[in-house]
Amino acid sequence: MHDDEPYRNLNSQITYRIPVAQGAVFTYRHCVAIGQPPVQKSSTLEDFTRLPNPEKVILLTLDQHGRVFSAQNDPAC
Repeated sequence: MHDDEPYRNLNSQITYRIPVAQGAVFTYRHCVAIGQPPVQKSSTLEDFTRLPNPEKVILLTLDQHGRVFSAQNDPAC
């Protein structure tokens, strides 16, 4: 649970390009209410580019070649 903003983005002007592995799995997590577990559903890379600001923290899991094979956002509920 995130009650405040513990992180400050020091790289807000930097964009990183990370290759995505074929068949990568994207999971979108969304808060329904504070104190409740987030709702989870399958998503796409395109959906992740449109996440609202409170949901833009993303955990990427990379394969041995440095490609994303799993991604899920942290909705901060």
